[in-house]
Amino acid sequence: MTEKLTLSWASRADYSEISDVMFEAVRTGRSKYTEAQRAAWVPHRRSGDEWKARLDRQAIVLARSPSAMAGFMSLT
Repeated sequence: MTEKLTLSWASRADYSEISDVMFEAVRTGRSKYTEAQRAAWVPHRRSGDEWKARLDRQAIVLARSPSAMAGFMSLT
C-alpha cells in the first residue's frame, strides 16, 4: 500500500523535526559516500539560533505521511 503524502510550508515549529530528518537521511541512509564524508556534511543534529536563522532565510516545503515527516526541500 502507498501512503499519501501531503505538502505544506514549514514553520519554526518544524525546525527540530527537519534536523532529525536531515541527520537520519545523511548519516544512516544508504549512501555512496564514506562515513567521514557524511560526518563532515552533517556532523550532528542541528539546533539553536544559528540553525533557526539558516532556515528562516529559506522557503521550506515539507512532505508528510500520516505518521511522520517523510522529507523536505528548501529554496533560498
